[in-house]
Amino acid sequence: YGIDINQCTGFAIEENYFTKSGTGGLFTGIRVLDCPSVWDIIYKNDFVGLSYGNFAYGINRSDPNDDQKGVEYQCNTNTNNAVDFIVTGLYPDEAKIRTYQGSQELASGNTLSASADWHYRNEGKELINYFYCDGCPDEEPDMNRVYTYESGPYFDSDPSDGNTCPSHYGGGSGTGGRTLLTGDEKQEREQDFAQNYSDCENVKVLYDNLQDGGNTELLQSEIELSWPQDMWELRDELLGKSPHLSKEVLMAAADKTDVLPESVLFEILSANPDELKEADLIQYLAEKEQPLPQYMIDILQQLSYGVTYKTILKRQMAKYHAKKSQAALDMIRSILADSIMDIGQYRNWLDNLGGIGADKQIIASYIAENNYSDAQSLLNILPSLYELNGQALTDFNAYKNLVEMQMGWQQQGKSVFELDSLEIALLLDYADYSNGEARNMARGILEFAYGYHYCDCLNNSDTSFMKGSKVFPNESFETMYRVEINAKPNPAGDWTTFYYELFDDISEAIIEITDVSGSVIKTFTVSGKQGQQLWDTREIKPGVYLYTLKVNGLNKSGKIVISN
Repeated sequence: YGIDINQCTGFAIEENYFTKSGTGGLFTGIRVLDCPSVWDIIYKNDFVGLSYGNFAYGINRSDPNDDQKGVEYQCNTNTNNAVDFIVTGLYPDEAKIRTYQGSQELASGNTLSASADWHYRNEGKELINYFYCDGCPDEEPDMNRVYTYESGPYFDSDPSDGNTCPSHYGGGSGTGGRTLLTGDEKQEREQDFAQNYSDCENVKVLYDNLQDGGNTELLQSEIELSWPQDMWELRDELLGKSPHLSKEVLMAAADKTDVLPESVLFEILSANPDELKEADLIQYLAEKEQPLPQYMIDILQQLSYGVTYKTILKRQMAKYHAKKSQAALDMIRSILADSIMDIGQYRNWLDNLGGIGADKQIIASYIAENNYSDAQSLLNILPSLYELNGQALTDFNAYKNLVEMQMGWQQQGKSVFELDSLEIALLLDYADYSNGEARNMARGILEFAYGYHYCDCLNNSDTSFMKGSKVFPNESFETMYRVEINAKPNPAGDWTTFYYELFDDISEAIIEITDVSGSVIKTFTVSGKQGQQLWDTREIKPGVYLYTLKVNGLNKSGKIVISN
């Protein structure tokens, strides 16, 4: 990698040059991995002769359901890459960046490789609305070099006004090359934030008042309680509120097959093309108890390309959101770059930026001041404030537990180099079995203080086809090339067996076993596509151990407890 960003937010990467460091291997300019981005930009970089220019893996949004938020690419120059941009994940519904790449008023400004196998690979179910300069052939995507998930409106390219791509943070000395703002520049950013915040809120009020007539729950209830004789009245009401019906209301209508026949439902759906851009709505229509015919699904997907008043409102909100976020981030970076940091202003601008990521930064600032009570209070209210549930709540609780552990260490005057075996075992558990920030926090401590090594690598062993063929596999690389290993029994007494699986008939792989301090106590050499390796543990002291399967730069780890 040139730059690899994992679980980060509040970043700007600008005016860097990326090219191969040698021959052979997989070369990626910038990878973003599960970054909870409010609005972060990768801007005006050069990518030359790489396997991938930009690689976005996972959900790179602060709110997975808000397409205004997320990572955006602008003004990047691509030359002779195999793939200029890829958006992918372990599953298609876990591959997301910001939907709006550029805007109707200002093109994204990215140039594309003339010889690329792929200008854009969108392996996710989310639409990417990509704006390119009208009349700039090196910026217009070749749709034969655009991959989308299955078929449908998962990539929508629109002509737009040209982007002059001025320097922002990069570009050497002077205003464009630093983050510390002058007094006049601060005042300008404050005004930019206030104006765009006001504009965004005003458009949102208009949008909310139009959507479902201003009351989604009431309209859903009306649909659910309707009878067959209400068909014409319900049809007229839904069409009258189109194209501003929400996905939730359309799903409720699709379920009322005893009231709305297919022809009427098709009429209502086709009057709401914006919501048809949502892949999960199309999937719902195709897989519900009484699915729509496939020919109707195909037509509805084509209709989703239409631009309505609702589309324009969403685009305007996205534009204002980006501008206010950029102003807030400029102020935050300036505060951090100052020789005397104003912690009150720092928290104020994080609050202006908004989102759970900003609140976690505020918590960190309290802990840095030894203000544990305010840190704990904010930590406690975040689940209700952001309505966390399911996996999101599970991940947050793991993060909360680790933050509380760190506050405890700090209050005891203990450094991360002084943890006991139980604390290390807890970190190993989070590092191996949790998701999100808790996993990264645990891995960071274990790598920094105890010699462990973790790698979220691009799992691809052979990229020779990328330059020699236009044929590209439908699955993402992470899905295609993986290794698996587990141990049974676990906990183990006198023995345990490692069951491993490799992505091909590898000639040689290594199973490495370490203790909690990172010392290697046993290695095995294994081969074949899958197999078993017995480990005699009778001479091993009871405790927690880490095992890692290593092959061709790929690692898969697990934890085992020896109880003999």
